[in-house]
Amino acid sequence: MKTVLAIALLVSVVVLAGAGTVSQVSHERTVNQAVDAALAEHSALEAITVRIEYGVLSAFTGPETVTVVASYTGEGDPPSGVAADIEERLDERTDRQVDVQVRFQDYQTA
Repeated sequence: MKTVLAIALLVSVVVLAGAGTVSQVSHERTVNQAVDAALAEHSALEAITVRIEYGVLSAFTGPETVTVVASYTGEGDPPSGVAADIEERLDERTDRQVDVQVRFQDYQTA
């Protein structure tokens, strides 16, 4: 009887962990798609890295911070409102509270 309960418990843990992983991978894909879509509206911007940091409780209960490092090869200052655009896209696509930060790396091209 103990063996059956132990096996049932182990299977439950594995199933829950698998479901959590699938959910997390799907969310990360959604974040990356939202970032790519927002940056695609600006010809001089390209994502270098996208990092998701989760709140204290867990990856499923948030809040979370999405930090984007983008290359900027345009003239003058980088466009404003990129972080707000990404955050708006994430609000439309997910049910999670997300704060977005964007940092720009300037590059000279020749």
